[in-house]
Amino acid sequence: MNNEENIGDSEKSEDDFVKDLQKQIMQDIPFTNSFWAEDIAISLLSAVSGNLQFYTRVGRVPVNTWFMAIAQSSRGYKSPPLNYFLRPIIKKIEQKSGNLKWKILLPSSFSMEGMTEFLAKTSNRGIIVNDEISALFKATQGKGYTISLMEFLDRLFDGIVEPRYTRQYKLDELPDGAYVSLIGATTPTIYHVLDYDTFTSGFGMRFLYELWDPSQEIYYDVLQLFGSDSGARESILEKYAVPLSKIYSKDIIKTRVDDVVMVEFAKYRQELEDRASEEERRHNQNLANYIEKVSIYLFKLAPLFALSRNISSVANSQKEAVVDISVQDVERAYNKINRHIDNFKQILSNWNIYKNSKAVPISDYTPTYEAMVAFVREAGGAITTRSLAIKMGWLDANSSSGITEKYSEIIRSSIELHYLKKLSPEEIRSLPKETLEKLGISLIDKNGNPVKKLPYVVALPEFSVEALNNKIEEVK
Repeated sequence: MNNEENIGDSEKSEDDFVKDLQKQIMQDIPFTNSFWAEDIAISLLSAVSGNLQFYTRVGRVPVNTWFMAIAQSSRGYKSPPLNYFLRPIIKKIEQKSGNLKWKILLPSSFSMEGMTEFLAKTSNRGIIVNDEISALFKATQGKGYTISLMEFLDRLFDGIVEPRYTRQYKLDELPDGAYVSLIGATTPTIYHVLDYDTFTSGFGMRFLYELWDPSQEIYYDVLQLFGSDSGARESILEKYAVPLSKIYSKDIIKTRVDDVVMVEFAKYRQELEDRASEEERRHNQNLANYIEKVSIYLFKLAPLFALSRNISSVANSQKEAVVDISVQDVERAYNKINRHIDNFKQILSNWNIYKNSKAVPISDYTPTYEAMVAFVREAGGAITTRSLAIKMGWLDANSSSGITEKYSEIIRSSIELHYLKKLSPEEIRSLPKETLEKLGISLIDKNGNPVKKLPYVVALPEFSVEALNNKIEEVK
């Protein structure tokens, strides 16, 4: 008797879970990045799919996924989709599953010993969700611990949990492997918190990264922000939690590929290998290594996309489900991986800028940067660094001395991290008379000659001298 139910080999089309949830997130939180919304949908599906079986010749490939978004604090809308979709949906899944086999939402902050014990005694299958992943490493700085933690996470990606015996923790049991997905967000301070060489030697190569410019203007229908009550909200969360809870409760979900799909896997894997070889010839070794590492996602994302397309059938199947992976699933996975490779290339470029700069490397100055931005905005979008230092309490208003090197470095790093920007002498000279007076800047000295050395002026990233002049002309 055949106890398997073949899914995905008919012409019947279903809703795509990932695309549907991505669209829902963008509708409810239009400020966020669409790719980040997709990552969150994939992460949810991955978190409950430890039972999804996909094999290559060397063995089973777990479909856990690791994503990280890097964007400015409070301006990239990284956390709202995690807080209003991912976490509450997981909680609903856990509630619906009743007698849990595993706790799905794993600790977001932990030590190696603590996580090893948790994986051994509580749950070895689920997802880590962390809104500020760099904080995980800042807490261990100066203890000779960060590198070991990164190595621990690097192995955890592969499901390997090794014994760590210490005087404080005498662990006598280990989980039988682990299946851990991870999704995290951080600010560009990660470039300062983590060591570049350590990051690019293992742990940092496991993530698929999202980068976006939060200063980019986003157009949306403001009416989309209103009109939903708590009942409607619960209904939306329920819509996604129900099929996921059924997927989670199944013992096994098998996958199948035909000869045509096998050829597609081989073709795209070779193309990734060729891209890695090309980067190696260009002496971009870290990028080449990353491409090699993330090529495994070809065999993670394609099965997840196949499950996503057939989620209703699989969830409601009374037999052991077998999902057919299509050529389109493999192509979709390949295209996504290539986009993340481009993002990682940008990360390496950013890191080299920060590594070679004199920007403050030791602490998270995010609250300081945000306070600076608030004062600049209060001043009309631009301010001299001396006036900013006085407002920040770094300099006495009656003092004739300059800004100390420490605070000068903070200002420079705020510019490098794109919280603020520096106005050039040409831009300052082009400012309207009213703005110059407000800034306390005179272009002519007491002898009637042009001032050669102008004050240092910082402005908000969106501040435009041209737009300001045009506005004044319109008023006139």
